[in-house]
Amino acid sequence: MYRPYNETQEDLDNENRVAQILSQKWKTEVLKLSPALYTVDWSFSRNGVVTAFGEYKKRSKKYNEVMLSAAKLMKMQQLHDFTGLPVLLIIEWPDGIWYWDMSADKWEGNFVVSGNPRGQNGDIEPTVMIPVSKFRNVNL
Repeated sequence: MYRPYNETQEDLDNENRVAQILSQKWKTEVLKLSPALYTVDWSFSRNGVVTAFGEYKKRSKKYNEVMLSAAKLMKMQQLHDFTGLPVLLIIEWPDGIWYWDMSADKWEGNFVVSGNPRGQNGDIEPTVMIPVSKFRNVNL
């Protein structure tokens, strides 16, 4: 079934801004990846060699847990298994930019049915709830 693409220009502007911050902070090149070919937003590289991958999310509130689609986590795990490279979930909250290296900290929690009740196909689905305590601040 068809699922609408919900990314707005504002979303892309936020993503580009954070990519520039991470590029400077981590001294890496950040490449926006095709959503049709890759399951994450970015690859990180140095001297043309890919060193990691990242999925970016912006949230207006910080809760005790981050909800992530189980399908997204599975695809991130597959990307790590195939490449052997770190795969980061990068979240921008009002208090800064944070990341979780899912490849170094395997998911061992429960799967729950959750999601956004917009009424679109696939909005309610199996998800994982990742404790905020697993995330590290980019500025630390």
